[in-house]
Amino acid sequence: MKEFAVQANHVSKEIGSNTILHDVNFTVNRYTKLAIMGHNGSGKSTLLKLIAQIYLPTSGEINTFGQTISYVPEHFSENIRFTLQEYLLYIGMIRGKKREVVQEKVQAYCKLFQIESYLHTYLKKCSKGTKQKAGLIQAMISDSDILLIDEPLTGLDDESKKIFLELMQERDMTFIFTTHEQEAVDNLAEEIMTLEEGRIIKYEGVTPKTQMKHLKVRVSELTLKEELKMYGTIVSDRGHIVELKVPARESDACLFYLLKNDCSIIELKESR
Repeated sequence: MKEFAVQANHVSKEIGSNTILHDVNFTVNRYTKLAIMGHNGSGKSTLLKLIAQIYLPTSGEINTFGQTISYVPEHFSENIRFTLQEYLLYIGMIRGKKREVVQEKVQAYCKLFQIESYLHTYLKKCSKGTKQKAGLIQAMISDSDILLIDEPLTGLDDESKKIFLELMQERDMTFIFTTHEQEAVDNLAEEIMTLEEGRIIKYEGVTPKTQMKHLKVRVSELTLKEELKMYGTIVSDRGHIVELKVPARESDACLFYLLKNDCSIIELKESR
């Protein structure tokens, strides 16, 4: 019998006069890797904060069955007054680990992600990319039952993405993450939840290898390229001419999005 990691029953969340989530119901089994997808403003980050118990539901309830939780935000607070090393040591020692053990891990991961030269730099003065790597290292040194990360690949260089994806593939834990990037879904997700305007519109399992489509398109506006990452991985970017690989299951939605935004389809073919 499968054990539950997270269960949401009729959860709604209002912030001010805005209803961010509407009557959300779902169950995540233990040791599942779940990707939460959706456009900006769909409620992804709010749902993650509800699971992390940073927010309380306006109505309904979320049960995490007494498990320990680690949460990594997309952006660090500017009020953090620690150096990079001090912050990671503090996070790593929260649950009673010895300083020497945590310090060894921190130094090893900082070397792996090539940010060891920033160990004594105040976190708020670090670049966005360095902060993002610090967040991932925070995730790596956590021994929580449930790991929550908001947009784990944002701001990372290709080598750091590869390292993180490989490390997380080896982790045997419940991992729930929000993402705009199909690369994270293809490499990590076992299940996908799609949100739209605060409602779950799709919840599905993922097959290990997905048939892909190769699209070559002319985008009407350069700003659309960021949204395209929701549907697939951009493999070539030449201004208004973009090539991307899209899982077959997302190809119809991607084509509809492109046509709705006055983009031109130059080429569409099967891909491996």
